[in-house]
Amino acid sequence: HRLTATTLEARVNGGSTGPVTVPSQNLTNVNPLVIGASSFVAPGPNNPLASSQIAEIVMVSGSASTKEVTDLEDYFKKKYSLAF
Repeated sequence: HRLTATTLEARVNGGSTGPVTVPSQNLTNVNPLVIGASSFVAPGPNNPLASSQIAEIVMVSGSASTKEVTDLEDYFKKKYSLAF
């Protein structure tokens, strides 16, 4: 999840993998917007990233509190029967 405009944090089983700084990107005029993998090459052995599946995306306007992030993690664990 996004911590600041250019800092992201991946979370696994309620724990942080640590913050990562990324360049900012203005998405106002991006068409089409691609989430997951972006390539003009068809999914397959030459483009394995584009062949993954994204089950669900949650977008939040503004910042998510620690409790909201924890609630989302719990929601996904229950919905997708995730066990760690």
